Amino acid sequence: MARRMRFGGSVLRLILAGIAVSALFSAGVGALKYMADPLSQLPEITFWLLGGLASITWLQFWSIAPVVSISVFVVYRMRWRLNILSLDDSTAFSLGAAPGRERAVLLGAGVAATAAVVSVCGMVGWLGLIVPTLRGASSVQMRVTPFRRRCSSVGSSACCATTSPGRFWQAKFRSAS
Repeated sequence: MARRMRFGGSVLRLILAGIAVSALFSAGVGALKYMADPLSQLPEITFWLLGGLASITWLQFWSIAPVVSISVFVVYRMRWRLNILSLDDSTAFSLGAAPGRERAVLLGAGVAATAAVVSVCGMVGWLGLIVPTLRGASSVQMRVTPFRRRCSSVGSSACCATTSPGRFWQAKFRSAS
């Protein structure tokens, strides 16, 4: 879809295609909510769209654990290649990388981990906006240099992702009581 548009740069076309796909799927979710039974199905859809870890059982946790752990392991092992893959394809190839294959592996691992977690927890959309901001605010180096030599961006982002929701909810409930 983005390649069929003739005007604008590739980034602009990618953003516009993302907006169009998001609008299409939002319309589908709206249609599902409209057709759902308001007493049984609609609350389940609403809570899944809000996302959360409150109703997760150990069986659900262990069912996604292999996919998530393998995907996180793959991303963690390839973390040092992210700097090379952020360069142009010809430059990355001249540095010994296979950009197409390595991006596909990283994308596949990220999508598999995200899909597994979202299938159990629901969509936690605010987390995707807050965690990178908290991660960037906690490290001056991320804003100064594009190449991260001293810190593992994958590891520290994962650490922020696992600790920030708990801190957020604890602070919210403490202030409410």
